Parts: sequence; structure tokens; C-alpha cells
Amino acid sequence: MVVTVTLSGQDCAAVHIGRHAEVAAGCVELAAEALGRQRTASCSVRLPGAGSEKSMNGRQWAEYLNTEADKMRSGGAGAEQWAEKLSALAEKVGDLQVAGDASPQQRQRLERDIRIARSYLQRARMILQGLKLFARLEGDPMPGAEVAWVISLTNAGNKATDPVGLVLGSEQQGAGEVKYEPLGPGESRKVRISMALPAGTPTGRQVSDTLIVSSQVGDRQLATMAHLQTFTSEAASVKLTADSASLRDTERTLKVEVQNLSSKAQRARVYLTVPAGWQLRPEEKVVEAGALQTGACEFTVIIPPDAEARAYPVRARLILQKGVGGERESEPVNVFYFGHPEFEKWDNLAVRATVTTDSNYKAYDPHPLNDGVTLPPAGTHWTDAAWASEDVPADHWIEIDLGKAQTIDRVVIVWPVDNGQLYVSRTFQVQVYDEAEAGWITVAQVDANPETFYTVLKILPTRARRWRIFQPSGGGPMQRPNIMWVAEVGQAYTRRKHQMARSNKDER
Repeated sequence: MVVTVTLSGQDCAAVHIGRHAEVAAGCVELAAEALGRQRTASCSVRLPGAGSEKSMNGRQWAEYLNTEADKMRSGGAGAEQWAEKLSALAEKVGDLQVAGDASPQQRQRLERDIRIARSYLQRARMILQGLKLFARLEGDPMPGAEVAWVISLTNAGNKATDPVGLVLGSEQQGAGEVKYEPLGPGESRKVRISMALPAGTPTGRQVSDTLIVSSQVGDRQLATMAHLQTFTSEAASVKLTADSASLRDTERTLKVEVQNLSSKAQRARVYLTVPAGWQLRPEEKVVEAGALQTGACEFTVIIPPDAEARAYPVRARLILQKGVGGERESEPVNVFYFGHPEFEKWDNLAVRATVTTDSNYKAYDPHPLNDGVTLPPAGTHWTDAAWASEDVPADHWIEIDLGKAQTIDRVVIVWPVDNGQLYVSRTFQVQVYDEAEAGWITVAQVDANPETFYTVLKILPTRARRWRIFQPSGGGPMQRPNIMWVAEVGQAYTRRKHQMARSNKDER
């Protein structure tokens, strides 16, 4: 019989090798199968419940044991009664003698089958007698560390067990075989069996071994196996968070939390991996954390003012200075930089326009698209920060009606941030409505749009009343390609500003 013990972290698990009538009955049937191969074995034996001596050959013994197995399943007697009966049967089966004209080879084979049958009957008795196995993991299951399983055997029956032994089935370093004297009723014994986890074992990897529980009965040994299983864990974890400062600020504070997952105090050096050109203060920090405690530290980063407006992934890395576990790296955290773009100084014609869309996602509507707010302040409700179309595989568009025909040479689209990610349409077109042709004409095509906060398009000066930003089906953000998600749109004719500057200069 194989018994499974599953261990996870510091949790304990227990396996009850006892009072399982179905398993015990199966053992009896295996004994019957072994004896059923005997055709010449016979003996004189008083059967349990029989009033006279009776001799049976192997096949008759098999029929009798199968009948007894059926009675066990039907619950005809208590576990202790069956344990006593099985013990008596095992002794009798062990006394079977091979009679008749059997050859030496036949005699050897028949005697082997008798031993097998007796072993199965003893195992069934052991199961029903109520032996319990408890296994508890001791130590931190980290690569390069040593863990130990504390094994406890308890006799839950009301009679003493046969002598019991424990041995770890693997060749890992640890205790050798431990043998116990018979366990009295209700008695428990413990042993600590250690095992070294290889230093190169990846975290999260299953580490298992087999514990052999043996019972010595006379000169015969019965064995039951327990499968011990755990998973290697990390000695520590590291988490990085960015402050909620304005995305225009060049100076940011980043916080690192180091969680000690082991049962011993840990000391770690912490570093940040930042983009080239950024300043970092300080270059490293030392964090200490007690057993199963969390330590923290802060870093300051300085972003160059002319940095591109986008998300910059930053990671924290720690190196443990005590115990085992090596290096750990955090998940990347996006540090967003918006800056002070030039288009915010333009005369945005779109803020005075009427904006319509092909559809709206849930509670969204088009009003944020031309409210003049390119970077909503922290705490702005999501329905006031951006607009989104329905999330369906279809064409999506935003139409800007300027009220009258006007000349445009710049178009800007500001993309939204949600849950730490930028949502940028990968492909779209800028179109104008041709009144004469009664149709839309494309004046700018964008493919493989980079993931920046905003897209500024320089186009040939074009005069029209109705403008449209058109996203073909599936051209949305990489995370959600069937949605069009925009925070702000802007239009301007920047040459007018330069012409006015030249005109004023000529007048002077």
C-alpha cells in the first residue's frame, strides 16, 4: 500500500494507515490470489469459527479468503476483531506445508507464494490495527538548505504493534534506518530524518522522497511506503512601488519592500535597474528583516527633462548576505513621464469643436476628448479622464466637427494610462471629409505606433470642417486590440503663429 503525505511550506500533514476495510480486504484478496496458485499445498488447521480440524489445499484456502474479504467489506465485525482474525490466519498460512510429489523447483515456488500470502495478511492486519503516520516539515525548503521531516508514528489500536522501522528511501544525506520496539496501545514515537536540497534546485520545484515504514514479524519484514513531498521556496521576495507624484515631475521616489520568507533573520543589499541617463540616489541600500518580517528602503531617481514621454520599466534587485537563496529580482514597475510637451501651448481648435464617436464602452462618453485637459490630475474619475469605444472587433472612430472649414497642419492624440499600463492604438488614420466627393479621404496613416504618451502628427496644411481619427478593426492597443482608447485629441495650424510673428515684424 502506498500512502501519500503532501507537505507545503511549514504545513503539517497526517496519513492514517488504519481502519480502512476496503484496503485491508484488497490485501486479503491478494493473499487469496497467491494461494490460489497452490494445488498441492495442504495442512491440518482449525479454521476460525469451525468446530473441527479441516485440511484444505491452496485453491480452497483462496476461496475461503475471498469470502472473508467480502465479509470485511460488509462490516460484519469491528476492526479489532478482524485484526485478530487476520493475525491468526497469517500464522496458519505461514505454517502451510507442501505435500505430495512436488519437484524442488515447484516446492520453492509454492513456498514463496505462501510467504507472499502471509505477508499480505499481515499487512491487512497492520492496516486495521490503527497505525498512524504524521509527517511535519522542519526548516526552510530553500535551494542549498537542509530540511528535515519529523516523523511520528502512533498506535491508535488497543493492542501492541509489531516492531516498526523507518528509513528514507533516497540516497540523500540524512538519518539511516531507525527501528522501534513494538508500540503499545496509544503510544507514539518520533524521529527526525534530514535531507539536503541541492543548491541548484529552482524555486517552486517539487522535492519528494519515499519513507519506508516497515514492520518486523518474526523473521519476515512487511513494508508500507509514505510519499513525502514539498516544494522549494524563496528565501525572500522583493517588491517595488513608485510614488504617486505628478507625471510631469522629473524627481521620483521609489520604495522597495523586502519580505523575509525564511525562519532566520536576513540581510540584503538592494539595487535598482534604471534607464540609461537617469540619476539614482543612493546607488544601493542595505535592508535587514527578521524571520518572516518585512524591511523597506527608498531610492530617488532623476529623469532627464528631455526624456521621451512614455513608460520606463524599473526593477529592484536584492542579494542576500546571510543564509541561502542568492539573488532575487522584482517584477518591473512602470515609471511614467509626461513632461511639458510643446503642443500644450498651441491654440487647440478641437476644444471648440463637436466630437462624436462610433460607440462608447460602458459608462464612457466623448466629453473628455476635447476638454483641454491633456494630463488629468490624480483622483480623476475614469469616465472623466478618457473615452473608450466598445471592445468589439470592428472599425472605431472619433469625428471632430470644427463648425466651419479650417486649415490644420498638426494633429495630436494623447493616450490613456490604466492600472499601470499605457494603451496606445497600434494603427490608425487621420481623415477629412470631402464634401464634393461625399466621402472620407486619408491625409495621414500611422502603422506600428510606438507606445508613448502622445502621438503628434505633422501633416500638409489641409482645410476641412469634419475630421476623423479612424482605427481599423483590430488596430487597438496590444493589450486589447479591439478597443479604441483615447484621453485627448488636439488640432492646430501652427503656421498661422509663424505668419503672425513675421507680419508683426514687418509692421515694425
